[in-house]
Amino acid sequence: MKRVGLFVVMVSWLASGCMPPHSASDMQTNNPLGPSFWVIPTPSDDDGLLGRTFGRPPDTALSLEEQSKPNPCADKLAEARIVDMPNSYENAIDVKTTAGGGAMLGMFGFSADASMATHLLYKVKTQRKLARLDTQEYVACCQTENCGWGYVSALIYGEGEYASGQHVDVSAQGNYQIYSGGGSHSFRLLNKRNIKGYLAAVITAHNRDEAVQACASDQEWAGIECVKKGEIQEQQAKCQGNFGMLNLLQNTTDDEMGKEAGNQTQVLMKMMQQQACDWLDKHKQPH
Repeated sequence: MKRVGLFVVMVSWLASGCMPPHSASDMQTNNPLGPSFWVIPTPSDDDGLLGRTFGRPPDTALSLEEQSKPNPCADKLAEARIVDMPNSYENAIDVKTTAGGGAMLGMFGFSADASMATHLLYKVKTQRKLARLDTQEYVACCQTENCGWGYVSALIYGEGEYASGQHVDVSAQGNYQIYSGGGSHSFRLLNKRNIKGYLAAVITAHNRDEAVQACASDQEWAGIECVKKGEIQEQQAKCQGNFGMLNLLQNTTDDEMGKEAGNQTQVLMKMMQQQACDWLDKHKQPH
């Protein structure tokens, strides 16, 4: 009976699809534009960020200006090109689950709301992209010059609004809606400011296999996003069929209930094994 109970609990856990709330350190993972797009807290018509280099993956708690420096090989980049980019994006970033959340609110102009706000919110409409792609000459130049980890390859121009808000469980209690992660979320608006200009930067790693963002101290880079340290090894073990106690549950007793529990355990393990292998493929990790 205990074996069957364990199976039910495990299946319920898998089916629930529970995910931890996104925090400020997960800002890029949860970015609807993509992890290489960095939202600029103070948009303007100044395109001075374009082409600047970074010594390491950017940190969400610091401004892009203070983390970057002039590119010694900027003159070898392709000429700036404007590409139409008409689209709409919106997002809600949890700023209560990490110490960096207050600093992020401050960068976006909402430091006074740090004690009340649960989320940093934005709704933007993009219009165009100003891009400077790398070239063979640029790659060759960076082999002799210190171009760092990566550079700003494009700036996204648009307009919209940044806001601070408190999440509410009942939509009737909120006065601000954000559609994110496949659903609508309600907030009580605290403050809002309209923005216009270059509102996002595309940061491209010189080594395309490296991280596109800085991970928190308890996380590591897994191909497309930051994950908790040890997650890659855990998924690799599951993909290879190593499930610890569940492996032992396959050796059940000869009674009917024991056989049924053993069969259910095998089904569960196969499902978990496939999920782990799919996770590794998605995150570009070896099995």
